[in-house]
Amino acid sequence: MHTHSSAPVAPSALTNNPISAPATLHAAAQLSMLSPEEAPEALMGTSFTDQEKNHILAAVRRGRMRLVDMPVLDSAGVTGQTISVTTAGLTQSVVLTGQFQHLILPIAEAAQVTVAPLTIPHAPVLDIVAMTALGPEALPGMTALDQSIVLDVIVQ
Repeated sequence: MHTHSSAPVAPSALTNNPISAPATLHAAAQLSMLSPEEAPEALMGTSFTDQEKNHILAAVRRGRMRLVDMPVLDSAGVTGQTISVTTAGLTQSVVLTGQFQHLILPIAEAAQVTVAPLTIPHAPVLDIVAMTALGPEALPGMTALDQSIVLDVIVQ
């Protein structure tokens, strides 16, 4: 079944974005859930505070939250690019390398994950690869500190 929108897009809507405006890039990913039994060990390697870890574990035990592992790497193989990753109101920092770094995310059944550079992206672009349930997925490239990626996540 095909649907067509009858509302035309005004050309000015496509061209009136100021160059200095922060850019939000969008992507989607399917991630595999960790078992509740794996949660305590998985959280040990995160940058969450002890209080945040306790909150997450309690939510996992009550079935209100799931944990997923979304390993990420810098596709250029450069070490040192730092990103922030925010989901469920919790933020953690990850230093990227050319090898996959485990990134444990607390998520409801579906959620949005925001990824933003904390250090200036190296030239010409910061390309992050995330390991998803379907395999490696290249996220949209970022070129400035005022950019972010909003990743729509489905947990399976």
